[in-house]
Amino acid sequence: MLDKSKQEAEDDRKAYAKYKCYVDQNVAEKSESVKKLGEQISLLESKIEEIQARNGEVSSQAAELERSMAENKATQESASAIREKSQKSFEAMEADLVRSIGQMKEAIDVLSSISLGQTKTKAFQDKFMGGKSLKGSLLNLGTQVRTALEAVSALLPANAKDRKTLRSFLQSPLSADHTAQGDAIVGILKNLKSTFEGNLENARSSQKAEKKAFESSLEILKRSHASMETSLNKKKQELGDNDGELAAKKTALNEAQKQKKDDEEFLAKLQDMAAEKSKEYDERKMLRMNEDLAISQAITILNNDAAFQTFGEVDATSTGKTSFLQVRHRLAEVAAREQAETILSAASSRLARLAAGLRAGNPFKTVLAEIEKMKKTIVAEAAADQENKVWCEKERSNSKNDLEAKNSEITNLKEAIDKVDESINDPKTGFKQMIKEKDAALLQNQEGQVEQTKTRNQENAAYQEDVRNLSDAEDILGKAIAVLTRYYDELDKRSKALVQVQHDKQDPSPPKTFDSFSGQSKSGGEAIKMLEFILSETKKEHATADKDEKTSQKDYDESMDQLKKDERDMQQGLVKLRADLADAEKELLGKQADLKDTTEAKEAVQNYLQKIKPGCDFIAANFDLREQNRETETKALNKAATLIKETPAYKAAAAKAK
Repeated sequence: MLDKSKQEAEDDRKAYAKYKCYVDQNVAEKSESVKKLGEQISLLESKIEEIQARNGEVSSQAAELERSMAENKATQESASAIREKSQKSFEAMEADLVRSIGQMKEAIDVLSSISLGQTKTKAFQDKFMGGKSLKGSLLNLGTQVRTALEAVSALLPANAKDRKTLRSFLQSPLSADHTAQGDAIVGILKNLKSTFEGNLENARSSQKAEKKAFESSLEILKRSHASMETSLNKKKQELGDNDGELAAKKTALNEAQKQKKDDEEFLAKLQDMAAEKSKEYDERKMLRMNEDLAISQAITILNNDAAFQTFGEVDATSTGKTSFLQVRHRLAEVAAREQAETILSAASSRLARLAAGLRAGNPFKTVLAEIEKMKKTIVAEAAADQENKVWCEKERSNSKNDLEAKNSEITNLKEAIDKVDESINDPKTGFKQMIKEKDAALLQNQEGQVEQTKTRNQENAAYQEDVRNLSDAEDILGKAIAVLTRYYDELDKRSKALVQVQHDKQDPSPPKTFDSFSGQSKSGGEAIKMLEFILSETKKEHATADKDEKTSQKDYDESMDQLKKDERDMQQGLVKLRADLADAEKELLGKQADLKDTTEAKEAVQNYLQKIKPGCDFIAANFDLREQNRETETKALNKAATLIKETPAYKAAAAKAK
């Protein structure tokens, strides 16, 4: 029995050592996993906070860039508007100066020619006077000459002496006395022409410098705007990248927290089981030690000198003589002992040790106590087997359900991944294809805007040129009509006054020379009517040009408004499509990560089932047999105890003890 007990103790020690090794390995692995996951969670939380802080900073910078870009754009538009107004003002001023200088030059040429004609040539009479004498009025000059002189007089200040001199020169008859006055006027006009030419040159220089400064400033603004736009795009790209990384980090954080919780729960459960198993092992060692101690004590009792002395005092053992009754008792005792030995030996190896104890002549009390201990051990083993059986069935059932759930989840994830991938890369309806088509439409829209703006600018430039010419024609026609009307009205008044004076004085008629001057009154009236008709037609043409320009501008504005609206809609659509694409790609990455994690979790469940398979298979296959063996052992122990108690020797020992 002692040898068998030692062997069983060694077997228990090896089994517990293997279990302890399994526990220690898993505790070490899970503890290390929990530690690493804790570090990973800390790093992920820190990284998430860092990304969120960076997103806030980048968002503020992007908002500031957008505000600066808007200010830059407004500055460009304001500067362009100011420049456009300045350009128009310069062009109008330049045209006036050029026209005024031309009129001055023409007037100077006329006056110089008059002065020369009074002294030398007849060609002047033919050119400017229609062959008439130079002693006639300046009104006999051609219409072009008179218009030039009138225009020049209008350029002089209203109250200036030079203007009065020129007006007097124009209205008075042409005579030799005015030659000096004409020369003086020529000098005035030359000085004025020189001043206007200087002003024109200064204006052109200023305009050139202003244009250069404007273009340089505009170029700087455009470069600054482009730089800010590039920076803004980078900020937006960074925000998009950060959002993707943030989502991935949060997903990783959730998975790490979940895995850490699972590992901690597994570790706690394993440690509880290990503590229970250690307690059970300690109890088994204590029971076996007590068992060994009892067996040793029994051996000591049976083998000591007192036992031999007691046996020597019995007649049967000392004289060799026995009575019939003694023989009968011994035969009955031997039969009962042999029957108990047979039952115990046949039941199990553990009971066989008891049988050996009976053969060795152990005292009945010790043997019966040992039988009770063995019965308790059998009950404890049955409870342990039942606990292991329930645990295996539960773990296998839970793991099987978990495995089925993981397989279903993997199938759903694969279908979801295919669906998201299709929404991204489908050649007809995918986000990438729609973004490509929207980009092409946006480019076409912007090119249409540029082309329409170019055409509109060309039309407007033609309109401005036409209107400028029409305005100049109206101005010239108005001035010509005013000059002729004022002149013929004054001539008519003078003619009437002359007739009245002659009637009043009753002077003798002067020698007949020619009638009172009427000039081109009749032709002048017809000319005025013709000029007025031309002026009205010019104004009609001007009004038609204005109307056409207004209509063209309206059509252009409406078309541009529609194109701008379409452009904004397409840009908003692109923003949404790109956001949807980013979300879909983010979702795809998330589901791929989920698929990977779920697959790993499935493999972990399969590995776990494989790990517990040997022990659980053994329990499942041998549980009933072990129950039967324990039942057989218990019955054998009970029967052995009954047989022992029925022997005369036991009864005699019990009576003696009492």
